[in-house]
Amino acid sequence: MPDISPLRPGDPQRIGQYMLTGRLGTGGQGIVYHATGPTGEPVAVKWIRADLTGDTVTTERFLREVAAAKRVAAFCTAQILDTGMESDRPYIVSEYIDGPSLQQSVASSGPVRGNALYRLAIGVATALAAVHKAGIVHRDLKPPNVLMGPDGVRVIDFGISRALDATSSLTSVPIGTPAYMAPEQFLNKDIGPATDMFAWASTIVFAASGNSPFGSASLPAVINRILNAEPEIRGIDGTLRDLVASCLRKDPAQRPTAQQVIVALLEQYTPDGVVPDGEGPRPETVTGAAEPDAEGPPPPPSETPVWSRSAPGRRPDARTGARPVEAGGGRETEIESAVEPGGRADRHRIKIAAVVAVIAAITAGLLLRSGDREGTGAEAARVVTSLTPPPAAHTPQGGGSTPAAASTPPVTVPRTGLTKTKLPGVAATLYEHPDDPVSVTSFTTDAAEYTYVRDSMSAPFKKKDGYLDYTVSPDGTYGLGIPVYFYKGTSSVDLIELRTGVMHKVKTVRQPKVADFFQWSRDGGKVLLSIRKPSGKDRITTGFIVVDAARRTAKIVEVDDPAIKESVFGWDADEEGVVAFFRSGRTKGLRFFDLSGKAVRDITGPTMFNDIAQFLFSPSGTSFASGCPQDDADLCVWDHATGREKLRIASGCSRFVGWYDERHVVCWENGDGDKNAMVILDMTGGIVRALMQASDEAVDDLIVNLRFRPS
Repeated sequence: MPDISPLRPGDPQRIGQYMLTGRLGTGGQGIVYHATGPTGEPVAVKWIRADLTGDTVTTERFLREVAAAKRVAAFCTAQILDTGMESDRPYIVSEYIDGPSLQQSVASSGPVRGNALYRLAIGVATALAAVHKAGIVHRDLKPPNVLMGPDGVRVIDFGISRALDATSSLTSVPIGTPAYMAPEQFLNKDIGPATDMFAWASTIVFAASGNSPFGSASLPAVINRILNAEPEIRGIDGTLRDLVASCLRKDPAQRPTAQQVIVALLEQYTPDGVVPDGEGPRPETVTGAAEPDAEGPPPPPSETPVWSRSAPGRRPDARTGARPVEAGGGRETEIESAVEPGGRADRHRIKIAAVVAVIAAITAGLLLRSGDREGTGAEAARVVTSLTPPPAAHTPQGGGSTPAAASTPPVTVPRTGLTKTKLPGVAATLYEHPDDPVSVTSFTTDAAEYTYVRDSMSAPFKKKDGYLDYTVSPDGTYGLGIPVYFYKGTSSVDLIELRTGVMHKVKTVRQPKVADFFQWSRDGGKVLLSIRKPSGKDRITTGFIVVDAARRTAKIVEVDDPAIKESVFGWDADEEGVVAFFRSGRTKGLRFFDLSGKAVRDITGPTMFNDIAQFLFSPSGTSFASGCPQDDADLCVWDHATGREKLRIASGCSRFVGWYDERHVVCWENGDGDKNAMVILDMTGGIVRALMQASDEAVDDLIVNLRFRPS
């Protein structure tokens, strides 16, 4: 049984809903307490040091990183049960294992020998296989993190080191325990599953001999031996010794995987047992989507879903204005893509901003929830769209009080013959028609472990692991994903050729900056992303990136313009430039930039409650939509050529999504009860039809990616 020491003066009596009963230990990450849960079950509570996670944004991101470890299979691991905050410090609750650590066991009982050593090796390798299967790298496997439980070996603290490395302000300090760290951790190279296999081998050497394979001298001496010397392997022979030696190779590509180690240890007892080849698949290899989690769309509904609008209200603009400043020119560079496969790096999960009621500022995020007006308490939902090539351009009719007439007949929005599709894993339903120019390509929720993706309206949704967000290009040629992890300390996007499944990784910006809020061009040839960097508890926009899908390059454009720091860039009407909402003193509006980052035009008046300047322009490019001056609860339609307001749409929209066609827009509305929906509005503000309905609970976290295609 592990030693449980009494609580000390200054220790809390309770953390969250867990009553503390003693201390299990203290380490570099914080204090570990023994505690009891609400039903009396024993648990271990790790209270993380406040200085390791920093501000609120990074702390929340840390908890999200740790929560991702909940999906690790429970065999041979101590399951993570809960996470939370106490006194501005994060805590992690895990299953309590009634047994000593491997380090304590060796210290008290001596090295592990014979079959017990093989059982230990297989048990720890099995735990790592489960961790790696979930897309996680432990990064700090060592004897104290291996517990000798009554029902077998258990590995703990998986996922915590990556979370700390992604969020800690101590960026110059490697996360890990030096004697068990792999060479790539000291050399700032790729960190992947092979890194854990180096630590596995070092841990097994310790179990067999009481010492790490590179000694326990001064830190510089240990690091030098890890980088340059051969390991000292004592107390191990046969197949296990060969595997340990292979895992201690300097080159991570030459180390066997956890699964290969398990198979090799099992096969040594067969007459023709052979150790598998030591070169396993690289962590970033893309092998295609998982099997569908849903069986496809159910039969069509008998009638169009009934929709009830909540009472409209005003949404005051609660942002503080930016300082008056002249827009600066841009600095641009071009980065070639890294198309070779690479290990998972330590990209953090970006915190998605919660924009509900009053919005103070956009925090780090890929997508922003749609908010509601102050005081309504209504839920929100987030939508990202990609626009497909429009039909033949329409001729502007001037800036009167009605929308510009289209040169082609207006599209009739289908109201019958709809297909009803329930989204897997969330209380939301699609109502679609084959003639709709709008289709959902992917979705996820804040709490989801996977993104669900489909290539077409008729295809079932499939789980897509390893991405924070993923969508399909307007022409259906590419899938585009933002990986969970940084690639060699660099933010990146993955371009997947849907026909062949070939993945191309395109690097963008270095940490701590991130590239997010993507928007495809209508022809599917390029992708626009915003550059965001930390600023206090929030993130601010400092530029944009244009990814060329065919060339697989990223053009990085820094924009020195504090007036647009809270906005997100979007394409302009002809997609030869970009736009962002600006605030300078009491003046606000839409600012146009060329692709060098130079401001070329301002239109005063347009605004958007969340400052996301994406998907504003109609398919023809003659009009754009935004919030209205002094009244963001309405939608205003503006003439692109003159900058004049053409039409004001009285609506209950809490989030503008995009244009259905030249005479209809798509937005989120909060309905009665659970009837929150993404709806199609005509130019009078009348609801034509719902595209999606979602429960109150679901809509608060829902992230939906849309593709707008020709009608």
